Amino acid sequence: MPARPRSGAAARRIALGAESRQILRSIFARAGRQILLGVALGLAGVTLLDFLGEGMLLGGRGAILIPSFAVMMGVVAARAGGGPARRAVRIEPTEALRAEAGVGASLNTHGASTNR
Repeated sequence: MPARPRSGAAARRIALGAESRQILRSIFARAGRQILLGVALGLAGVTLLDFLGEGMLLGGRGAILIPSFAVMMGVVAARAGGGPARRAVRIEPTEALRAEAGVGASLNTHGASTNR
C-alpha cells in the first residue's frame, strides 16, 4: 500500500486517540509479514534452483550466501518502510483529513498547511 493512503489512515487513528507507537507497530507488523513472505519465497526459490542445478548456481557456497542475502534483504526492506511510516505518524491529523477530503490543503509532514 502506498504511503499516502496509510498517511490518511494514520491521521484518522491519531485523531481518534491512537498513539504514534501503536501506529508504527501496526505498520511495521504488516511490512514485516510482507518481508518475511518475500524472503521465504526467495529462499525457497533459490534453494530449489541451486538443488536442481546441482550446486552450480551458487558455486557450492549456498549455505553462506543464501542466509546472508536473506538477512540483507530483510534489513533493506525494513529500512525502506521506516521513512514512510515515520512521515505518516508526523502528519497533523487535521491537515491529512483536509487533504484527503480535497478541501485544498496539500499535505505537509511538518503539520503546516500550504493553502494559498
